[in-house]
Amino acid sequence: MELSEFIKDVFINIIDGVKSSQEYAIQNNARVAPASTSTNTIHGNKIQITYGISTKDVEFEIVLCETRIDKNKVGIGVLLSGFGVGGNNENGIENIVNSKIKFSIPFTFPLDKD
Repeated sequence: MELSEFIKDVFINIIDGVKSSQEYAIQNNARVAPASTSTNTIHGNKIQITYGISTKDVEFEIVLCETRIDKNKVGIGVLLSGFGVGGNNENGIENIVNSKIKFSIPFTFPLDKD
């Protein structure tokens, strides 16, 4: 699976999960990812209230696998199961190098309309 396709699928699943959770929450008098949030911070004897939309980081820690399909074609994809270096399979695909990467992407959840 290509890295871009993997990231897209992750966000599609998060969005779909949040939206269906919001529908369930409304039926049960609760809220998931409300349209606005507030945080209270105490500074000495003063309280600061901040309103806004919450953004969270979605963290990824994945293994990328560079593969050679034939002598001239190399591809990079996400290794979804197992970890190994080198080897052939019945399709003639050879694993060349596995690299582990870690990154995060800021994300605002679908908002529940208040």
